Formats: sequence, C-alpha cells, structure tokens
Amino acid sequence: MEAAALSRLIESIYDCAIDPALWSSTLDEIAAALDSPAGTLAVSDFVTGTERALVYTGISEHYQALYREQYHICDLFGHPLILRPVDEPSTSEELVAEDELLQSRIYREWAAPQGFRYVLLTALIKSQARLAYIGLTRGEEGGPYDAEEQARMALLAPHVRRAITIADLIEHKSLERDNLTATLDALTVSVLVLGPDARLIYSNAAGEAALAREDLLLARLGAIEPWDRTASPAFRTLITATAGGAATLARRGGGRAVVSALPLNTGRRRSAAPGPARVALFVQDNPCGPHAIELLGRAYGLTGAELRVLLGLAEDATPKEIAERYGIAASTVRTHIKSLFAKTGARRQKDLVKLLLSTPPINLKPL
Repeated sequence: MEAAALSRLIESIYDCAIDPALWSSTLDEIAAALDSPAGTLAVSDFVTGTERALVYTGISEHYQALYREQYHICDLFGHPLILRPVDEPSTSEELVAEDELLQSRIYREWAAPQGFRYVLLTALIKSQARLAYIGLTRGEEGGPYDAEEQARMALLAPHVRRAITIADLIEHKSLERDNLTATLDALTVSVLVLGPDARLIYSNAAGEAALAREDLLLARLGAIEPWDRTASPAFRTLITATAGGAATLARRGGGRAVVSALPLNTGRRRSAAPGPARVALFVQDNPCGPHAIELLGRAYGLTGAELRVLLGLAEDATPKEIAERYGIAASTVRTHIKSLFAKTGARRQKDLVKLLLSTPPINLKPL
C-alpha cells in the first residue's frame, strides 16, 4: 500500500471518531486495502453474552441477523482471539485448526453459504467487560491472508482502536463546530484541546480538575506538559503526530493514565474544531487488565479451543453437547479435555471447573 494512500486511509479512520456515520465507508476502504469483500467492526459483551456489530460491509442484513441471533454463540474465533495481543492481526489458520473450522456449524451453515473461507481478525480492545475487534473475510479464490497483509492490517489497527476509544468516550455522537464544546463539557473523562506549541485553548470541567491536581499534566505559562520531565519528548511526539496516537504517562504519587490524541487540523475534523485547535487529548485512568479467561489461558498455556471446551464444561454441558453447539466431532472435544487434564494437572472434569471458578472475576456466558 503506497504511503499516500495509507495516510489518507488513516485520516478517514480518525474522522470516524467525530462522525460515526463515516465508519461504513471507512470499513469499505479498509476491506478493499486488504482485498476483502466483507468485514465487520464488532463488540462481544462478556456481561450479557451478546455480540454487537458497530458496522459491517459485504454481509447481508439477513446473515447479520442470523449471526447475531444464532451463530455468535458457536463462533470458534472468540476464545482464541482473547489470547492474542491487541493490534496483532491473526489469520483463521492461526486461530483455529483447519479441520475443526471446516466441520463447524458456523462455517458450514453461515460462512460457506456466503462464499467466505479465510478470515483476518484483530483484537482492538480487551477488558473485563468486552472484546472489540475488526474482522475481514474472503473466499477460497482469494487464498489465505499472507504476512504482508497481516503487516498492513497491523499498521491500521492502532488507529482504528484509538478512533473507537475516542468515539466511545464521546458516546458515538457526531461533532459539529457548534456542539463540540457542549459535547466535551458533558464528558466525565478529562479533555484538553491544544493549539500551536501545546497552548491550552479549551478544557472541560474534568480537564480543569485534572490540571488543578498537577499529578499528570501541568499548565505552564499557558502550555501543557507532563509533570514527569522524562516523558516530555514522548508527549511532544504525541501531540504533533499527524496520525494521532496514545501514550501511557505516570502520575505523581503512583499510578498511570492513558492519553489519547486526536488531531483536529486535518480531514473532517478540521471543520468541527475551533480555528487554532491542533489536537484534542483524552485522559483515562489506565484501562483494566486482561479478562480472567485470558489470564487463565496464559497461566496454563491453553489454546482457544481448550478454553472453549473448559467454559462449556463450566456451564454443565457434556462433551456431546459442546460438540453439538459448535458442530465439531465429539472426539475433538474429548481430545481437548485430555489436553486440559495434562496442562492443568486436573484429574476430573469437576476439577477443571473448580480451577476456572477459582479465577474470579469470570463470566461463563459463551462469547
């Protein structure tokens, strides 16, 4: 992908942060850049056990409804995706064994009828409450996603993640120049809008309170800088980057916060921002750590398939019922159970469930 085209696509991604209606066309651009006829930007809610597509392309309303109502509970990719690092694209071959995928319900009944065969999935946000991800797919004729395409998606993923995070903070509202200040004022998260030379031109109430504490960012002669002078170079890079970014800064007295930067002087954002505005900073306490399922998987070196079976057992499902839910062979489920015994040292299925329940907080609803 040429540098100019990549730059334009990244600009389009950040424009989505202030105008969610642009996500549809932007996802089309991302899919086209990866030679994919279909894709989705979605969130799995661990609390409710539901799946919500923020936007999708190349998937009919009929099949989207089928996935939401029937097939998301038997999707093979959710559990292995939890174990993958954020912003690291993974192919279907890396996430699920080919024989298991091809015999699964979701492939035979949902993907294959649409002509889908290969998948490229990237986790964007992982927390105790949800998993946000972007997924692209194509047919047999397109072949598997290769390393160059994974690298291309890896360049885009951090920008998609930041745009989603900022859009989430402003409650996915479309920001126009006349309602920008009113919307930011209503946020409980700290927001600072900077002009040239890091000059503060606006802060909402939460931002003013944060500056008054002087434990993260300071206002010096009208300019914003981190209290920790060693972080100054990284902070200057953050606020001057044309493609936005994020940095984790230390608080005075302990703790950390994530500062996300949304450039305001390019693209659609230019029309929404006050004249001298250059960048908006959104300050959040460091996001909560990995979900307990991920911690458990890491601790015992479990695969996504093994996690899937373990959670099924915790729901009091039999190996046969787990096999029927996902449309895989019962022998495959028994193989995963044997592997769980070997990796955890458990001797009975009840011991496996006890192990899972001893790792709070954890939600047992299928992804």
